[in-house]
Parts: sequence; structure tokens; C-alpha cells
Amino acid sequence: MKVTQNVQAQFDTLYIGYNRLEFTDVNGNEVRINVSEDNILEIAKKFRYQEKSILEERAEQAKDAEIAE
Repeated sequence: MKVTQNVQAQFDTLYIGYNRLEFTDVNGNEVRINVSEDNILEIAKKFRYQEKSILEERAEQAKDAEIAE
């Protein structure tokens, strides 16, 4: 049987080791996830994609704000 648990937390820090990710929230709670090198490469790829989207959106918003002035 698969058990799913959803947790909500306010991100504070991230540690990336050779075989795990560790997230800490503002209250000091930690989540540790075992990962492989391939998992880390896939996560990095997804972060780069998201970063590009965010930066493009912010550039568009700045351009729109500049035009409105």
C-alpha cells in the first residue's frame, strides 16, 4: 500500500549532498530525501527551466511598467 502525505512549510534553507536533499523550514523542521546523481541532474534541469520562466515573466512585467510610466 502506498501512503501519501502532503506537508506545507515555509522554505528557509536547502542542502544538496551527494546522495540527499535536505530542506529546512523557518521553524527548523527538516525534510531529507535520498537521491541519486541522476535525480540531482533532473532536479537541476527543472530548476533551470523554472528560473528561465520566472526571469522572462519579470522582464515582461518590468517592460510593461516602464511603458506605463
